[in-house]
Amino acid sequence: MKDKGFDLRLASFFFLLPLSICIYLFFIIPSIADPITQDELWWYSKPVFIEKGDFSGEFAKYLWSPPLYGYLLTLSFWLFDTNEVSARLIGVLFNISTIVITFLLAKEIFLVTNTTRVASEASGGKDKDGNQKGSSIFKVQADGNLREGFDSDDTSAPEAYRQEFSGVRPYLAAALAVFIYACNPMVIQGSLIVDIDNTILTTFMMLTLYCFVRVRDCLNTKNIVLLCLIYSLALWSKLTLPPLIIFSILLFFLFNKDLKPNLYKIIIIFFAGSTIFLCSWWVVSYLEGLPFLHPLVYFLKSFTGQMHESMKYNKILFVRRIFRLGLWISPIIIVFIFLLCIERIKAFLKNRRLEIFDLLLIYSNFIFIGYIVVGGLLFGFPKYHYPMMPVLSVVISVYIINSISSFSKKNFYLLIVIVLIGIIYNIVFVGDILYEFSFVLRKIVVENPLESSKVLQGIVYRLLYLVLFFIVVLFFLKKYTDW
Repeated sequence: MKDKGFDLRLASFFFLLPLSICIYLFFIIPSIADPITQDELWWYSKPVFIEKGDFSGEFAKYLWSPPLYGYLLTLSFWLFDTNEVSARLIGVLFNISTIVITFLLAKEIFLVTNTTRVASEASGGKDKDGNQKGSSIFKVQADGNLREGFDSDDTSAPEAYRQEFSGVRPYLAAALAVFIYACNPMVIQGSLIVDIDNTILTTFMMLTLYCFVRVRDCLNTKNIVLLCLIYSLALWSKLTLPPLIIFSILLFFLFNKDLKPNLYKIIIIFFAGSTIFLCSWWVVSYLEGLPFLHPLVYFLKSFTGQMHESMKYNKILFVRRIFRLGLWISPIIIVFIFLLCIERIKAFLKNRRLEIFDLLLIYSNFIFIGYIVVGGLLFGFPKYHYPMMPVLSVVISVYIINSISSFSKKNFYLLIVIVLIGIIYNIVFVGDILYEFSFVLRKIVVENPLESSKVLQGIVYRLLYLVLFFIVVLFFLKKYTDW
């Protein structure tokens, strides 16, 4: 008999993944040759100095990060000449790599979380000390059975469920994750900006996270060396963000009693990976005549933030940053993640245990909060928040696929109807708030300042309508379906 699950897995990897990449390319290709502007000009001009071997003057003075991105730009210019397309090609290629890694991470997170849940349920939800085992984001059916006719007392359930979850659903979650990521306006715009955070840094951070998820239960010498090398590669892209992923993993291990014995291995990865980077960077800086300490000093200074003396001003500044960030990411995604974080905090307080799913939320929240306080939004675009976008896509897709997997046919059709209504509602009543706020409002401020407050008020009202509609839909799904 033909394995339909296998066909769907092939379709997701060989059709849905390439389709998401094609959708991403469809959106970015029309703008890939746009003029280089603002702080992009700094990176655009530096490959000339690298190519000539001239590392003096401004290049050395403003060397905020290791020059890996500059070397890649130089290579692109050498291969395809110095132009806008060559400058943005690095970001496009690395973003395609990020899409592939996002697909693999979502599949792995789905499979790992479900396997953990099934093992916990099959053991009665208790560990060897009699404590509650796990704090799963997924629910058992109301009748007490696991699913598909398996009873919780059936010792064959874990293996059966491993086979079930290794089937179609992990691939559907992965396909949905890359689709959400590829269609996000922040992702599309950010990958066209000639800079580090939204190009090579995001890819290397995702690679580090994915490799850790893959080997977290087997941190032997070989895997520790692998993680050290990948972490040092992430440091070569930029120094400020990679330590956050180590700190997130440390917290994840710290709040899981059975993982605490391996805590020292994460510390080893941090120090060994940092040592590999520092040694390699010293060699490069010595051979090229670059200031070894400049990126390190900038790294230390970056934690001082951009705080104003007035607390009132700081509050207004933070609200403005969150508002702009919400428009770029999507207000619905912000509200969804906020509600999901509350749900996961309640689960942790009840069970005193984190899942691998929670690691993604910890990492995303560190970036979200940290760069609201420290980095802000350069020229109105949240480039420092860019590395959390693929992770948020994974979180959303895994949660949605697991929620609808227990839907009856009637509830599934109801969900489709609600989605269609939401699309129509967004087009007719909400519109493109991001465009109006970023461009239309700016034009009105210049041409007719007296009307600007009225336009801004209209944008805020429509934003509230969108969020309210989403909350009502969530409430309806929780109350009347198996969400």
